[in-house]
Amino acid sequence: ISTSYASLSSRSGLLSEPAISPPLSRMTITSPHLAWPIQVEPKLNGAYITVSDVLGAIYHSLRQNIRPAEFHSLPGKNDMQRVTAAYQARYRRIPNRTSYEEEKKAGVKRVDFLKGKIIFAGLSCGSSVHSWIMTV
Repeated sequence: ISTSYASLSSRSGLLSEPAISPPLSRMTITSPHLAWPIQVEPKLNGAYITVSDVLGAIYHSLRQNIRPAEFHSLPGKNDMQRVTAAYQARYRRIPNRTSYEEEKKAGVKRVDFLKGKIIFAGLSCGSSVHSWIMTV
């Protein structure tokens, strides 16, 4: 979740295919690890949500910085420590010194609330056709 998804497909056109069948024009993704829903809208074609729209929405949502109040709203000290450890692990993986410093200076992002669980394992149906749950 910390890298671009453009190189994921060797099959031409996969990213422009509908994300689900039948195609939807809106989708909300939630995760038990996140306090924020991820809203997905059709950006690639304007008519229905594509695989690219889903991956892009997840990526851009998780790259957003959090506010200090959001960090302090975590349920306990252990959660704060695990989010901080995920933040440190994320910027420490960057080999380029300039990028490392920029990422460190940018602070905690939503992805850090996944507490190191950064392997996307898919989406499952939620309580409605427009509601989906992200598994990591």
